[in-house]
Order: sequence, then structure tokens, then C-alpha cells
Amino acid sequence: MAESENSLPDEHPLAVGWAAYAPLTGAVFNAHGESVLTPEQFAVLQRDGLPALDLAVLSARPVGTPDEEAPPPVGTAVWFTRWQVDEVRLDVGVGDEVDWRLTPMDLPWLTRLFGARRTVDLQLDFYAEALGDEQQYSLVAGAVVEVEVVRCPMHLSTDPAEGVGWVPVPGQAWTTRLDRTKDLPDTNTENVYGFIVHVRED
Repeated sequence: MAESENSLPDEHPLAVGWAAYAPLTGAVFNAHGESVLTPEQFAVLQRDGLPALDLAVLSARPVGTPDEEAPPPVGTAVWFTRWQVDEVRLDVGVGDEVDWRLTPMDLPWLTRLFGARRTVDLQLDFYAEALGDEQQYSLVAGAVVEVEVVRCPMHLSTDPAEGVGWVPVPGQAWTTRLDRTKDLPDTNTENVYGFIVHVRED
């Protein structure tokens, strides 16, 4: 029986599933001009055969990094969570004038990151009003005089009390200075948990 026009020669087998990834970078073509991936390319896309990311190593605190590059400036410290900065593209930098309604800081979370080493009383929470709870607001207006990014080493936890998966190592957070919240360097950012912005009030 003659080979069907649509059948493939033995030297160009098509493995089920590869073609679904053909539009992605690295696509190759079979004898009939249909785009497929090689088994090796498919394995890479599925992350098979690749070493698992060791976030404990990637998030480790660099040797010699001080708790702070200098004492915090005089002013009101305000916390931003990382995900809020990412989600609303909040770009705040030194010299900016701000006028914010702030809510009390989540102190247990701050203590989990820093232990007793840092104090921040207020946070910018874009979703506080949506929660429908009674909120206490503090009005802060002035110039931004410092921006700190907060990083913390991570470890793989199986304890439901602290969260299962990669979580911050309690009490081990540290900060470094940035000109703006958007200025994170092109390095691993999995261990960035937030920002502390200092405002000198008018």
C-alpha cells in the first residue's frame, strides 16, 4: 500500500506533543514543512533534565553586605510590598514629591523579615479600601529622600506555619539603596520582598 501524502518518512518521526510548541523560539521543520521541535528542545521547554533552581543559593546574602549602607535618613519610613510595586508599576524615586494615605504596617511580617532590627510603622496599601474593613489612615506628604530595596535569603519550607515552599529565612533580611523603585538590577529578584521609602514631610 502506497504511503499516504501526509505520512512521514521513518527518518523524520513526529513525536506527539512537540508540534504544540512549534511557534516558540527554536522551532525546526520536518520533511513536510511542518514546524516541530526536537526532543532536546521539547525537554528544555518542559524543564526536563535541567537542574532545579536552588533559590537558597541564588538568594544568599552577599558576603560583607551591611544591614544598611548608611543610617536611615530623618523622615517617615513607608513600606511597599514588591507585588504592589510590580502590579501598578509604581515608580518612586529620590526627590519625588508624594502625598499618600497610609495604613498601619503589617508588623508580624516586618518582624519575620528583620527580627527586631528595623521598625516601619506605615505602609502604602493600594487595596486597603477594597477590603471593606475599618482602616486607620495617616496622611504623609513630602519629598522622598531615600529608597531601600528589601531582600531576604530563602529556604525550602515544609512547615505550614511559615508557608510551604520557598519562603524567607526569618530575621535575615537586608537592604540596599536605589535611586528609584524601578531600578532593580538584572540579577535574581526572587528574594525581593519590598521597599522602604523615606519621606521628609513638609
